[in-house]
Amino acid sequence: MIIFNDIKKIYGKNVAVNIQKLSLSENNIYGLIGPNGSGKTTTIRMLVGLLKPSFGNILINNSDIHSDIEIKTKLGYVPDNPNLYENLTGREFVEFICNLYYMDDNTNIDYFLDLFDISDKADTLISSYSKGMKQKISIIATLIHNPQILILDEPFTGLDPITIKKLKDYLKEFAKKNNNIVILSTHDLDVASNLCTDIIIIKNGNIIFNDNIKNLTIDSSLEDKFIEIIK
Repeated sequence: MIIFNDIKKIYGKNVAVNIQKLSLSENNIYGLIGPNGSGKTTTIRMLVGLLKPSFGNILINNSDIHSDIEIKTKLGYVPDNPNLYENLTGREFVEFICNLYYMDDNTNIDYFLDLFDISDKADTLISSYSKGMKQKISIIATLIHNPQILILDEPFTGLDPITIKKLKDYLKEFAKKNNNIVILSTHDLDVASNLCTDIIIIKNGNIIFNDNIKNLTIDSSLEDKFIEIIK
Protein backbone atom coordinates (compact mmCIF):
# COMPACT_ATOMS: atom_id res chain seq x y z
CA MET A 1 0.00 0.00 0.00
CA ILE A 2 1.08 3.58 -0.74
CA ILE A 3 0.14 6.38 1.64
CA PHE A 4 0.65 10.13 1.11
CA ASN A 5 0.70 11.90 4.50
CA ASP A 6 0.15 15.69 4.39
CA ILE A 7 2.37 16.12 1.34
CA LYS A 8 3.29 19.61 0.19
CA LYS A 9 5.78 20.65 -2.46
CA ILE A 10 6.52 24.37 -2.36
CA TYR A 11 8.56 26.45 -4.80
CA GLY A 12 9.02 29.92 -3.36
CA LYS A 13 5.50 31.13 -2.60
CA ASN A 14 3.89 28.63 -4.96
CA VAL A 15 2.35 25.45 -3.54
CA ALA A 16 2.79 23.05 -6.46
CA VAL A 17 1.30 20.00 -4.73
CA ASN A 18 -0.89 19.78 -1.63
CA ILE A 19 -2.14 16.26 -0.85
CA GLN A 20 -3.45 15.87 2.69
CA LYS A 21 -4.26 12.16 2.53
CA LEU A 22 -4.15 9.64 -0.30
CA SER A 23 -4.06 5.84 -0.04
CA LEU A 24 -3.40 3.52 -2.98
CA SER A 25 -4.08 -0.17 -2.48
CA GLU A 26 -2.85 -3.32 -4.19
CA ASN A 27 -4.24 -4.88 -7.38
CA ASN A 28 -5.50 -1.59 -8.79
CA ILE A 29 -4.61 0.63 -11.74
CA TYR A 30 -4.84 4.29 -10.78
CA GLY A 31 -5.31 6.90 -13.48
CA LEU A 32 -3.79 10.24 -12.50
CA ILE A 33 -5.28 12.92 -14.72
CA GLY A 34 -5.44 16.70 -14.72
CA PRO A 35 -4.78 19.81 -16.79
CA ASN A 36 -1.26 20.82 -17.81
CA GLY A 37 0.61 22.17 -14.81
CA SER A 38 -1.76 20.56 -12.33
CA GLY A 39 1.00 18.78 -10.38
CA LYS A 40 0.87 15.27 -11.87
CA THR A 41 4.55 14.95 -12.74
CA THR A 42 5.68 16.62 -9.51
CA THR A 43 3.56 14.14 -7.55
CA ILE A 44 5.05 11.23 -9.46
CA ARG A 45 8.62 12.46 -8.98
CA MET A 46 8.05 12.69 -5.24
CA LEU A 47 6.61 9.18 -5.23
CA VAL A 48 9.67 7.68 -6.93
CA GLY A 49 12.09 9.64 -4.75
CA LEU A 50 13.41 12.09 -7.36
CA LEU A 51 11.91 15.06 -5.50
CA LYS A 52 11.63 15.45 -1.75
CA PRO A 53 8.39 16.90 -0.35
CA SER A 54 8.67 20.23 1.42
CA PHE A 55 6.42 18.76 4.11
CA GLY A 56 4.99 15.32 4.87
CA ASN A 57 6.06 11.86 3.79
CA ILE A 58 5.19 9.07 1.40
CA LEU A 59 5.05 5.54 2.78
CA ILE A 60 5.28 2.36 0.73
CA ASN A 61 4.56 -0.73 2.81
CA ASN A 62 5.17 1.46 5.90
CA SER A 63 8.62 2.55 4.67
CA ASP A 64 9.43 6.17 3.81
CA ILE A 65 10.44 6.36 0.16
CA HIS A 66 13.01 9.07 0.96
CA SER A 67 14.78 7.25 3.79
CA ASP A 68 14.55 3.58 2.80
CA ILE A 69 16.72 2.82 -0.25
CA GLU A 70 15.61 -0.81 -0.34
CA ILE A 71 11.98 0.09 -0.99
CA LYS A 72 13.02 1.81 -4.24
CA THR A 73 13.87 -1.61 -5.70
CA LYS A 74 10.13 -2.32 -5.59
CA LEU A 75 9.45 0.54 -8.01
CA GLY A 76 9.44 0.72 -11.78
CA TYR A 77 9.26 4.19 -13.36
CA VAL A 78 8.66 5.23 -16.96
CA PRO A 79 9.20 9.02 -17.13
CA ASP A 80 7.52 11.26 -19.67
CA ASN A 81 10.92 11.94 -21.27
CA PRO A 82 13.16 8.90 -20.71
CA ASN A 83 16.92 9.42 -20.53
CA LEU A 84 18.74 6.58 -22.26
CA TYR A 85 22.43 5.93 -22.87
CA GLU A 86 22.31 6.29 -26.62
CA ASN A 87 25.85 5.00 -27.19
CA LEU A 88 24.64 1.57 -26.03
CA THR A 89 22.51 -0.88 -27.95
CA GLY A 90 19.02 -1.59 -26.68
CA ARG A 91 20.11 -4.96 -25.33
CA GLU A 92 23.19 -3.49 -23.63
CA PHE A 93 21.07 -0.83 -21.94
CA VAL A 94 18.62 -3.40 -20.56
CA GLU A 95 21.55 -5.58 -19.42
CA PHE A 96 22.99 -2.50 -17.68
CA ILE A 97 19.70 -2.05 -15.79
CA CYS A 98 19.77 -5.73 -14.82
CA ASN A 99 23.25 -5.24 -13.37
CA LEU A 100 22.08 -2.27 -11.33
CA TYR A 101 19.55 -4.57 -9.65
CA TYR A 102 22.14 -7.35 -9.24
CA MET A 103 20.09 -9.69 -11.38
CA ASP A 104 21.85 -12.99 -12.10
CA ASP A 105 19.20 -14.22 -14.52
CA ASN A 106 18.75 -12.10 -17.65
CA THR A 107 16.59 -14.57 -19.54
CA ASN A 108 13.59 -12.23 -19.43
CA ILE A 109 15.35 -9.76 -21.72
CA ASP A 110 14.52 -11.76 -24.85
CA TYR A 111 10.95 -12.25 -23.64
CA PHE A 112 10.35 -8.51 -23.37
CA LEU A 113 12.21 -7.72 -26.59
CA ASP A 114 9.91 -10.16 -28.37
CA LEU A 115 6.80 -8.95 -26.55
CA PHE A 116 7.36 -5.37 -27.67
CA ASP A 117 8.59 -6.38 -31.12
CA ILE A 118 12.05 -4.85 -30.96
CA SER A 119 14.24 -7.96 -31.11
CA ASP A 120 15.46 -7.17 -34.63
CA LYS A 121 16.81 -3.78 -33.45
CA ALA A 122 18.04 -4.85 -30.01
CA ASP A 123 21.69 -4.98 -31.09
CA THR A 124 21.80 -1.60 -32.82
CA LEU A 125 22.63 1.68 -31.09
CA ILE A 126 19.83 3.47 -29.28
CA SER A 127 20.93 6.67 -31.03
CA SER A 128 19.50 5.22 -34.25
CA TYR A 129 16.10 4.45 -32.70
CA SER A 130 12.85 6.25 -33.44
CA LYS A 131 10.92 7.88 -30.57
CA GLY A 132 8.65 4.85 -30.33
CA MET A 133 11.58 2.41 -30.19
CA LYS A 134 13.23 4.44 -27.44
CA GLN A 135 9.96 4.33 -25.53
CA LYS A 136 9.85 0.54 -25.90
CA ILE A 137 13.36 0.16 -24.47
CA SER A 138 12.48 2.50 -21.59
CA ILE A 139 9.44 0.36 -20.79
CA ILE A 140 11.40 -2.89 -21.01
CA ALA A 141 14.10 -1.48 -18.72
CA THR A 142 11.36 -0.58 -16.23
CA LEU A 143 9.72 -4.01 -16.26
CA ILE A 144 12.84 -6.17 -16.34
CA HIS A 145 13.47 -6.33 -12.57
CA ASN A 146 9.85 -7.35 -11.83
CA PRO A 147 8.84 -4.36 -9.67
CA GLN A 148 5.84 -4.43 -7.37
CA ILE A 149 4.76 -0.89 -8.20
CA LEU A 150 4.71 0.57 -11.71
CA ILE A 151 4.58 4.34 -12.16
CA LEU A 152 4.13 5.44 -15.76
CA ASP A 153 4.05 9.05 -16.97
CA GLU A 154 2.42 9.19 -20.45
CA PRO A 155 3.84 5.74 -21.38
CA PHE A 156 1.93 5.38 -24.66
CA THR A 157 3.56 8.40 -26.32
CA GLY A 158 5.12 7.43 -29.65
CA LEU A 159 3.96 3.80 -29.51
CA ASP A 160 2.19 2.10 -32.40
CA PRO A 161 -1.34 0.69 -31.86
CA ILE A 162 -0.16 -2.92 -31.57
CA THR A 163 2.38 -2.05 -28.87
CA ILE A 164 -0.20 0.06 -27.03
CA LYS A 165 -2.53 -2.94 -26.96
CA LYS A 166 0.25 -5.20 -25.68
CA LEU A 167 1.21 -2.74 -22.95
CA LYS A 168 -2.41 -2.33 -21.85
CA ASP A 169 -2.84 -6.11 -21.64
CA TYR A 170 0.41 -6.45 -19.70
CA LEU A 171 -0.61 -3.77 -17.18
CA LYS A 172 -4.01 -5.39 -16.62
CA GLU A 173 -2.40 -8.75 -15.86
CA PHE A 174 0.37 -7.16 -13.80
CA ALA A 175 -2.12 -5.40 -11.51
CA LYS A 176 -3.99 -8.64 -10.80
CA LYS A 177 -1.13 -10.54 -9.20
CA ASN A 178 1.42 -10.39 -6.38
CA ASN A 179 -0.22 -7.39 -4.69
CA ASN A 180 1.00 -5.07 -7.45
CA ILE A 181 -0.02 -1.46 -8.07
CA VAL A 182 -0.04 0.57 -11.29
CA ILE A 183 -0.11 4.39 -11.34
CA LEU A 184 -0.67 5.85 -14.78
CA SER A 185 -0.49 9.54 -15.61
CA THR A 186 -2.18 10.27 -18.93
CA HIS A 187 -4.03 12.92 -20.91
CA ASP A 188 -5.84 10.21 -22.88
CA LEU A 189 -9.21 9.89 -21.16
CA ASP A 190 -10.24 6.94 -23.34
CA VAL A 191 -7.18 5.01 -22.14
CA ALA A 192 -7.95 5.96 -18.53
CA SER A 193 -11.58 4.87 -18.90
CA ASN A 194 -10.76 1.50 -20.43
CA LEU A 195 -7.66 0.61 -18.44
CA CYS A 196 -7.87 2.10 -14.95
CA THR A 197 -9.80 0.75 -11.98
CA ASP A 198 -9.66 4.09 -10.16
CA ILE A 199 -9.43 7.72 -11.23
CA ILE A 200 -7.61 10.51 -9.39
CA ILE A 201 -8.12 14.03 -10.72
CA ILE A 202 -5.63 16.68 -9.65
CA LYS A 203 -6.01 20.42 -10.16
CA ASN A 204 -3.69 23.16 -8.92
CA GLY A 205 -1.82 20.55 -6.90
CA ASN A 206 -4.92 19.35 -5.04
CA ILE A 207 -6.75 16.04 -5.34
CA ILE A 208 -10.29 17.08 -6.24
CA PHE A 209 -11.66 13.66 -7.20
CA ASN A 210 -10.74 10.10 -6.22
CA ASP A 211 -13.11 7.22 -6.93
CA ASN A 212 -13.56 3.86 -8.61
CA ILE A 213 -14.12 4.12 -12.36
CA LYS A 214 -17.34 2.13 -12.09
CA ASN A 215 -18.87 4.73 -9.79
CA LEU A 216 -17.70 7.50 -12.08
CA THR A 217 -19.25 6.17 -15.28
CA ILE A 218 -22.71 5.34 -13.91
CA ASP A 219 -24.16 8.72 -14.82
CA SER A 220 -21.56 10.23 -17.15
CA SER A 221 -18.41 9.50 -19.12
CA LEU A 222 -14.96 10.23 -17.72
CA GLU A 223 -14.59 13.01 -20.27
CA ASP A 224 -17.82 14.69 -19.13
CA LYS A 225 -16.91 14.32 -15.46
CA PHE A 226 -13.39 15.60 -16.02
CA ILE A 227 -14.58 18.73 -17.84
CA GLU A 228 -17.21 19.34 -15.16
CA ILE A 229 -14.71 19.04 -12.32
CA ILE A 230 -11.87 21.18 -13.70
CA LYS A 231 -14.03 24.12 -14.80
